[in-house]
Amino acid sequence: MARTHEGCGRKRTDSLESFEADFLNRLACHSAAIEGSTLDALQTQLVLEGEFVPADNKELSDMFAVRGVAEGYDWARREMAKGRRIDAEFIKDIHERTALDAQPRVRGTYRVAAERIVGAPFRPPPPIEIAPDIELLLEQFAASSQHPLVSAAAFHAMFEMVHPFLDGNGRVGRTVLNLMLLKAGLPAVALKSNNRLAYLETLAAWQTTGNGADFIAILTENVEAELEARREILTESMG
Repeated sequence: MARTHEGCGRKRTDSLESFEADFLNRLACHSAAIEGSTLDALQTQLVLEGEFVPADNKELSDMFAVRGVAEGYDWARREMAKGRRIDAEFIKDIHERTALDAQPRVRGTYRVAAERIVGAPFRPPPPIEIAPDIELLLEQFAASSQHPLVSAAAFHAMFEMVHPFLDGNGRVGRTVLNLMLLKAGLPAVALKSNNRLAYLETLAAWQTTGNGADFIAILTENVEAELEARREILTESMG
């Protein structure tokens, strides 16, 4: 019998170090759950500690998915701290380390076949257009004069529309979104899987109508929540 998803909530933490560990757990749990993982926060913690034993093929796939999100994000964050630019090759490298549940031959490479996203009101571009589309998005992001949060949100919406990889686009896209937030001095966020429908619907609204206000509102709310949580930890550690 399939296990129901029990959530990826934030634990009470007493130091910035434990908060960051909890954030990585939440990010992996939520990002994978948006794509269908049923592993909860405790199971995700066991995965990251190397102690999770999957009960079936579904849990095995979910295990690789959450591990990939955590390892891909942690690696990418450290690479960016060393000065690496967010470019197409970096995004491919993130995909290679994130999509651990995909076949090795497709990790780190753009898809080579036409794709249709089930339920999406648009069809992603053909493979020949992927590379130039991603380069254009990166150029537009670099040249944007909008608030960094808005620029990062716009890149995320259009990146998901291009859907450059065979699998793992959402997880990689959310990691890149977080790198862009970090680069701007904002906190990374773990977009909540229990708000999955609102997340997907507001992205679709931006992609099809050009109205990004609702998705920007969701992202802003998450950034503010992470800032407040960090303020609480710093205040408690000082007091």
